[in-house]
Amino acid sequence: MLTVDFAHFNLEKLTDGIVYEDFIGFYKNVCLSDQLIGECMKINQELEEGLGYVLLRNCYNGDDLKKARKILIYICKYFGWPVSQTRNLKFMEEVTHEENNNNITAKIGYKSRSSMPFHTDRCDRNILFCFNKSLTGGVTHVVNSVQLYNKLLNALDGRLIQILGEKFPFDRHGEIYHNELPWYDAKIFYPTDTAATFVAHFIRYFIDSILDSREYKNDELIMEKIKLLDAIDSAFMDKDIGADVQLEKGDMLIMNSHLSHHARQHYADDSIDSKRLLLRVWLAHKESRKLPEDFSHIFHDVNAGAYRGGIWPDSSSRNFHMKEFAGK
Repeated sequence: MLTVDFAHFNLEKLTDGIVYEDFIGFYKNVCLSDQLIGECMKINQELEEGLGYVLLRNCYNGDDLKKARKILIYICKYFGWPVSQTRNLKFMEEVTHEENNNNITAKIGYKSRSSMPFHTDRCDRNILFCFNKSLTGGVTHVVNSVQLYNKLLNALDGRLIQILGEKFPFDRHGEIYHNELPWYDAKIFYPTDTAATFVAHFIRYFIDSILDSREYKNDELIMEKIKLLDAIDSAFMDKDIGADVQLEKGDMLIMNSHLSHHARQHYADDSIDSKRLLLRVWLAHKESRKLPEDFSHIFHDVNAGAYRGGIWPDSSSRNFHMKEFAGK
């Protein structure tokens, strides 16, 4: 995988003169560095036409969380437009273990120490910035979706290859409008001749929850689809494709959600005062690919270069922030 050492760019110095009052204001006040633009052009090409994931080292090794946030927002300006990650309108999320007496957060993978199965996210790009590393574990396994698809074609029998081209039901996760069904149908892979137009989409939990539901009764291929899902899980975990990334303090892992899948190993913390903490941002961007119409429900706009994706409280909020970040 492409790994770039950012130590010589001195991101802390580049962001020192920008006043941080709020996320949007800071983002809009960032002035791009010509030197960094050149480096990021190479990274963008790898994200869109290569493996679809890049590791940046030594972005910030200090202990000031506010400075770390500033640096992450600064980097975002080179790679896209932030989109909300929750209905509470959050543009930067903390990926860390949270204690909760009612166990609700234990069910939210990024708020627990539990392993997270491999998946794609509801955005064009996902950035994970390591502020504190775990004591043990927490390895991120990331795989290029084209390699995964080709591996499946070589391993599956003819019937399962046929099923691979079928659409699967994905849980709408409560986002139901105008008497819609509780799921939308989409393929897991939309293969093309080049990585620049290939699209993948996979969140197995969202598929299983529908296949197991009483509402979903019309699919005669349920057992075969489950068998295929198991085969995809198995192929992803093989070590002959992809990379294991142990995020160290100061690392940023940038992933193209349409061209890569990722998962996380369970982890242990050093102490309550030194917990693993990643800062996460989801992005849309002007060089994004056109998406299948099947993605209209989750991305809202499937056109190339659109401000799209994320999780929003409502459409008016999305439209307002599209103007703020993308000027559209």
